[in-house]
Order: sequence, then C-alpha cells, then structure tokens
Amino acid sequence: MKKHLLSLLLLVLISLTGCEKETTLMNSLKGEWYRGDSYFKFTALKDFTYIDLHSTPWSGTVVINGLTLINCDNRYSSYPTRRFSLNREIGFEAKWLYYKNKSYEINFPLGQIDNGEFKCDISIVHEGIPVNITVDLVASKIELKRGETFKLKDYRYSGDYLWIYILNFDSPKKISGDALLGDMANKLDGIWSINSGRMSLKYNMELSDDFIMREFNYIIDKKELLLFNPIAYSKYHIYGSIPEENITGLYYYNTFCRDLRVGN
Repeated sequence: MKKHLLSLLLLVLISLTGCEKETTLMNSLKGEWYRGDSYFKFTALKDFTYIDLHSTPWSGTVVINGLTLINCDNRYSSYPTRRFSLNREIGFEAKWLYYKNKSYEINFPLGQIDNGEFKCDISIVHEGIPVNITVDLVASKIELKRGETFKLKDYRYSGDYLWIYILNFDSPKKISGDALLGDMANKLDGIWSINSGRMSLKYNMELSDDFIMREFNYIIDKKELLLFNPIAYSKYHIYGSIPEENITGLYYYNTFCRDLRVGN
C-alpha cells in the first residue's frame, strides 16, 4: 500500500513539475509570434570556399533591349529541376526561356551555373517584337575557416520547415494561429508542452482532419523564438554543393519574432 501511494505521489509530482515548466515559460511566450527567417547552420571542419548558388541573389547585370533590368530579384534552384529566375516574368529552365507567360526553346547549357557564372546573350521574337536579353551574373563566394559557424538562409523551404506563420501561445497548454496547408491559409488550434527540454506542438487546421505533431529544441529571447533540430546531410538541400566531409553540426532553425516583418 505504501509503495502504491509513493508511486502515485511521484506521478503527481512529475505532472506538477511539467505544468510548472509551461507556466514559467508562459511569461516569456504569451502572445503572438510572427514567422521570421529559416536557415541552416553548420560548422566548417576545414578551410574551404563555398560558391553560394542558392541563398542570395547573384550580382551583375541583366540587359533587355539595351535597358538594365531594375527589378532583378534573381534566384537559382537545382531541385526538383534546374531553374534560374530573373524575376516573376523571366526565367530559364533546361533549354527553355520563359518570358512573359510564353516559352521559347533556346540553346543554353545551364551547366555553367555550377561554377557560379551565368552569362548569355539571347534573342527572341515575342509577340512580333524582337527581344534581346544579355545576362552577366556571378554567385557570391564565401570563404569559410575551420571551426567557423555559418548560417545559410533557406528561401526554398527545403529543410525542417515549420509551416506556421503566426503562432499564439494562449495559455500554458493551448496554442492557436495561422499556417499553410499546401498554398491554402488555415487557422490552427492545438496544444504545446515541454518534455525532456524540448518543445512539442500538436495542432490541427480547419481544412484538415489530421493532427500535426512537431518537436523542437528551443531558445527564447525577449523578441525572438528559435525552434531548431539537428538534421541529416542531403545533397538536395541548398548547401548540397558543399562536400559532407567539410561540415559538421548541421541544424535547421525556424525563427519567430514579436514584430511583424518579412521573413521567408
């Protein structure tokens, strides 16, 4: 009987301890958090140069019919297909040029991009008007030293991405907010808890009957919440051109902030 009472008391104490963790954290978490950036983080095991093909716009010029393209927010993506976008209206994929909702077959090898260069001079006729596009862009080169920690922004959402863009901690147990299901915005409702030093989020969305369960390491600052996990190396992520033996301590971070700002 005594053993039974002791066991019951121990369970109650464990339960209360768990509740105290959430209650204490609630002072820091209470309220609304907005989605910030997401990024990979790793440490270099040796000195090496990294050609940053993916995470930042390339530098240089794009000239169309003699005029420099001003809104050149260029992006390169290698997965699932190799594609280089100059802006929302102009992009290259395989042997195709996409220009203002029309496609044109061209003789342009995207292979040169692997070396961090994109140079071409292409002429087409678009809706009866001659168009000449001259591209001269180069990717950033990053020098990494052994032992240096590096952050690489994941604009492509290719890692351990959390598809929540507004997260409310309503009580020591409940969460609400807004999330994406595919390309559809959804309201979410759920619960949160702390177990073994990790934060668990369990929620469902109004357009889905399924519950989503996610678990993260966490760091709370006054104005920033970091949710992160170690991840396995993958050549399909945006750091994939870095040899696996060059890096260690690979993590993926989801960030939330108190102020509404543009993240990923």
